[in-house]
Amino acid sequence: MPLYEYYCSDCNGVFELLRPVRESSKEQPCPECDREAKRLMPLDIQTFTMRDGLPRRIPDRGTYWHLGKEVARPVNEAARAWEHPDLDIDPPMKPPTPEEVDAFNHQLDVDIEQEMEAAANGMQAIQPQKNLERAKFLERLVKTGGADRLRPRGADPSADSTD
Repeated sequence: MPLYEYYCSDCNGVFELLRPVRESSKEQPCPECDREAKRLMPLDIQTFTMRDGLPRRIPDRGTYWHLGKEVARPVNEAARAWEHPDLDIDPPMKPPTPEEVDAFNHQLDVDIEQEMEAAANGMQAIQPQKNLERAKFLERLVKTGGADRLRPRGADPSADSTD
């Protein structure tokens, strides 16, 4: 049964009732003052339409939703579970800025010094996260054609100054 709201003008009270649809327009006695209360028309109306067998809110922009993200079409081809083919597209890679390349070169020099000190003390540093970050940056650099901006290993950093 639907839930309806009623308003009592005598005591200024609002109350809700579960009633059959055929009795919804009839006045109802107020639980406070026992006088007749009229039904309130709802201000928030949710309207739906059916498209492709699914309920759609109106206004319908003609798009679909997949796990909270808006997509242009439903999944209608082979795809892995919980993934949408349109959402798996990687954005185009941007070439690293000169500042990013300089920061990478500097961090690489610092890491090499730390690894050499650790090796001199008989310790071996295993840092898979740093290696993964380096590999991703190098892959981005190579794919965007900026590998020539890397400083050769062992080169003097002061020689990089541009005039």
